[in-house]
Amino acid sequence: MNAELKVAAANKAAPPTDREAAQRLRDVPRAPVEYVPGWVRLLSAVFLGAGTMIGYRRIVVTIGERIGRRHLTPAQGASAEIVGAVLIGTAGYSGLPVSTTHIITSGVAGTMVGSGAGVQSQVVWQIALAWLLTLPVTVGLSAGLFWLFARW
Repeated sequence: MNAELKVAAANKAAPPTDREAAQRLRDVPRAPVEYVPGWVRLLSAVFLGAGTMIGYRRIVVTIGERIGRRHLTPAQGASAEIVGAVLIGTAGYSGLPVSTTHIITSGVAGTMVGSGAGVQSQVVWQIALAWLLTLPVTVGLSAGLFWLFARW
C-alpha cells in the first residue's frame, strides 16, 4: 500500500488535494515506525562492531572456506557482494527487512553452485538451522529483557 501511496503522491495528473492526501497518509505510519532514538542507534553500532571484531574470523572462515567444496575466489566474492548490494539497496525502497548475513551467505552458496564447486550440505544445513533458531530465541530474549526492564 505504501508503494501505491507513493505513486499517487507523485502523480502529476492527480489533483493537488489528492496528492497531498496521499502524502499525508503515507507519512502517518512512518513517524512512529521509523523513529529510533539516537542512543539506540549508537548502542547498536557499538555492539555490532564489537561482535564483528570478536567473531569475524569464524564468519569469514565459514563463508569463504566452508560453504563450498573449494575456497572462495575473488570473482565469486565480488559476485556475491554485488548481488548483496543490489538486494540490500532495493530493500530500502520496498521496506522489506533483510539480513545482510543471509544475503551474502546465500550469494556465496550460489556462486559455488554456479562455478560447479558445489556446496557442503552439512555446513549449509548448520547455517539454515542457525537462521531458524535465531528468530525465536531472539524474540524470547528480547521479550524477557523488555519485561524485566519495564518492571525495573
